[in-house]
Amino acid sequence: MQSEHLISVTYWNHFLRYAQEHNVNLQQLGALSNLDATEHYIPLSHVKLLIEVMLEQGIPPWLGLEVADSISVSSHGHLGFGLSHAQDFKQCLDFVVKFYPTRSQIVDFSLSTQSDYIYLSITPSGDWSPVEIVLYEGVIKMLHNFIRFAIGNLVNECLIELPYDAPAWHATYPSFLGPHIQFSAPVARIRFPVAWLAIRCLSGDPHSLNMAQEQCEVELLRLAQQHTYEDKIIHLLEASRCYELTIEEAAHKLNLSKSTLIRKLRQENTSFKSIIETLKKRDACRLLHQTNQKIDVIAMQLGYEDVSNFSRTFKRWFACSPGAYREKQQQQQQ
Repeated sequence: MQSEHLISVTYWNHFLRYAQEHNVNLQQLGALSNLDATEHYIPLSHVKLLIEVMLEQGIPPWLGLEVADSISVSSHGHLGFGLSHAQDFKQCLDFVVKFYPTRSQIVDFSLSTQSDYIYLSITPSGDWSPVEIVLYEGVIKMLHNFIRFAIGNLVNECLIELPYDAPAWHATYPSFLGPHIQFSAPVARIRFPVAWLAIRCLSGDPHSLNMAQEQCEVELLRLAQQHTYEDKIIHLLEASRCYELTIEEAAHKLNLSKSTLIRKLRQENTSFKSIIETLKKRDACRLLHQTNQKIDVIAMQLGYEDVSNFSRTFKRWFACSPGAYREKQQQQQQ
């Protein structure tokens, strides 16, 4: 059985304090409102429940922005210590991309270059529904804080792309994220010029950075040992967004033979085919619900060259067409 995606208890505590400051009734959380202080991580499902409780009680829907805005760089443990001592912006970004899993396994970051720009992309791990927008806001604002720490007010010149339609409270975004915001993008990402990578950080210290890196490496190793093989395959698929990944390719990336991987997945009561289908179902719903992309475009993103094949498969999953599903979701939002 797949283990839950985890998130640092530090982030949970910030959401919890925000709820308490706004007089949210936390009775629904039961024992979760008094977690053991020695816990390092909690399941994403706990955080989602807390956010749902807050939204149900009238907390402003942009709470993800406000909570993330209150979290200082130093609150991110060894990760925060390391990125705050990077020598330049490139080193800072590389450190965050590699070691952010030590703080949370609900999201993956990646860097890519297009022409004269660098893109820092954000890919959710696990199921963020029904609080996707709150989580996207929190993650984007957290990265915005990291970038501001590294290069100062230049951060306000970044282009921020978000993979959902502009919410009713979109007018609050510029005060948190700067003026350059684009909604309904294919993926969540932050764009900035390649030339910025060379910007020197004011508190760069190679010795401190090395110490932080050693601690983060140890933590990554410990976390990797806790993951199931289903987790590892999901990570491969989510990181690459390549639904054409074969079991042979997955086995090679995991340094296993095909037969060994099949056996290990069987021991976890799952299969390679089942994992891929589950992710396709999740992402199909997310893209139909959160974006205005045409159904044939969504089908291609999910690895279907023929939209009719996608429609038949979707109807098998949910007993309705992709178009009917989208229409139903839109009616529920009205």
